[in-house]
Amino acid sequence: MDTLIELLKHTDYRALTQVLVVLLSSALMTVMAVKVLPLIKAKLTEDSWARWLRTLEITKMLVRAAEQIYNEPGKGFEKLIWVKTQLEQRNVLADDAVIEAAVYELNNENWTYQVSVPHGDLYEPLEV
Repeated sequence: MDTLIELLKHTDYRALTQVLVVLLSSALMTVMAVKVLPLIKAKLTEDSWARWLRTLEITKMLVRAAEQIYNEPGKGFEKLIWVKTQLEQRNVLADDAVIEAAVYELNNENWTYQVSVPHGDLYEPLEV
């Protein structure tokens, strides 16, 4: 017991404090790397997926509208220009491949328009 007391009398507490700070900050960084970062990554991935679904739903709706507005044969280019203009006005980024996929789906399947955007804090209402 006397040896422990003697040891404590001669201990450099500043060095001990620095070691404890390093150990605690290392433990905190480990917890963040293991627990917090995967949650942030999952949320970003989920948010990106929600934006993709929203873009796809808006594009499908606009393709269907273009089919109704330009219902004469041979108006494909006018439909494409109209859909692109409408997407730009709504600040929706969709390339030609997304538009063509929506056209293909409309032409080759029994396609019914349905908005299926999940509800919750993460998703904004679908404004078209």
